[in-house]
Amino acid sequence: MTVAKPRGSRRTLTHANLVALGAERLADLALELADEQPVVKRRLRLELAAAAGPDVLAGEIDKALATMASRRGRVPWRKYKALVLDLDLQRRLIAGQLAKAAPALAFDLLGRFLGIAEDVLDRVNDARGEVEAVFAAAAQDVGDLTPSADIPPPALAQFALKALRDLEPRLAVAVLAGVIQGLDPPAVSGLRQAVAALDPRGPNARTHLRLASQMLADAAGDVASYAATLSPRETATPWGSAQVASRLLAAGRPEEAMRVLQAGAPPSLRLEPPFGKGLPPLLRQPGGPEWISAFEAGLEAAGRKDDAQALRWAAFETALSAPHLRAFLKRLSDFDDVVAEDRALALAFDFPDATQALDFLASWPAVNLAAQLVLARGAQLDGGRIEALERAAQALEARHPLAATLVRRAIVEAAVRGRPPEWREVVKYQVAANESLEGQIADWGDVDSPARFRERVRRMV
Repeated sequence: MTVAKPRGSRRTLTHANLVALGAERLADLALELADEQPVVKRRLRLELAAAAGPDVLAGEIDKALATMASRRGRVPWRKYKALVLDLDLQRRLIAGQLAKAAPALAFDLLGRFLGIAEDVLDRVNDARGEVEAVFAAAAQDVGDLTPSADIPPPALAQFALKALRDLEPRLAVAVLAGVIQGLDPPAVSGLRQAVAALDPRGPNARTHLRLASQMLADAAGDVASYAATLSPRETATPWGSAQVASRLLAAGRPEEAMRVLQAGAPPSLRLEPPFGKGLPPLLRQPGGPEWISAFEAGLEAAGRKDDAQALRWAAFETALSAPHLRAFLKRLSDFDDVVAEDRALALAFDFPDATQALDFLASWPAVNLAAQLVLARGAQLDGGRIEALERAAQALEARHPLAATLVRRAIVEAAVRGRPPEWREVVKYQVAANESLEGQIADWGDVDSPARFRERVRRMV
């Protein structure tokens, strides 16, 4: 029996169907499109240049970049999308076809491409960030191309210095992050001196030149110079002390690292077992998790492995910190880790903050236990913490639709009661998500039926 092909399948835009049209017909269509759309015309010209060889392609791209750089008028909003497409076309050809054939030539062209960024961004309203994203991708391409471009370290250092001097600060630092892997010690040393002599015009440049100095200090293994980029006030914070201490630990200087960490510890934090007091607020503040990780590493380096384990467990027990629980379990034997994980999950189930407990269990993942928590403690969930509850609902909905429904209902009721500016959109989204789950629930038990819940929400409104 012959099965008929679906009608219209030959009209579908697939590679095979287009090949079947034949080269001559496709060439005619391409020329027609090129007459109607300048972006298509430029793409075809560049493809022809690529077929002629890397030097020809590089010349065409160079001319296109020169044309873009010479323009001075504002880009109308109607031409915004075309500009994004055109820029990204140039970038992809440089980082793709040209990089494969002539990596050093592509590296040089990427530098010129980044060089027009400021002029282009000055001429366009880039509220959507799409133009900036193309240039950020080009900065990433520089790093990806550095190993194969085989640029001598002194030339790489000059390339990075020119970027730091001429490019928008964030792009400049991204370029440095990419090329730093190719610098040898003399090139790093010379670049550090040159960066120190740059004039930081504007607050953004000052911040990013400091970041560049920190990156180069790390490349040189110079902890003291890195620490010198931080103010005494910063070094006395959990964030700053963790930055310096982690580098001291990497350099094999644990005693100094522990002194720095102790100086940056919050006054409420115990620095000796039993740990616990002060850990939850520390985990929530900038640099807090990094400080705890560095302190753990310092305890390990000092041979205090039991104390390091005690700190990891305290960070989990007091704040349900999943990274610290994973680190704790990783250091146990095969049987002991199973027993400890069961103990940890039981502790999480009874954690005073039901919303935090649900977020932890759903993300661990311990989805069955998370569903049990919803059924047992659903009334304690804080519907205003939408991100945590949304994560939990998504984790639950495949295997536990009733629990997922109850989580979303908590969000709906909190939105209706609190009336934040976007409450109607929140309610609409959560109700629609629940409607897709309701057909999967055979037994509602003591839970309100969908109709009864909607009526209750209507009365609240």
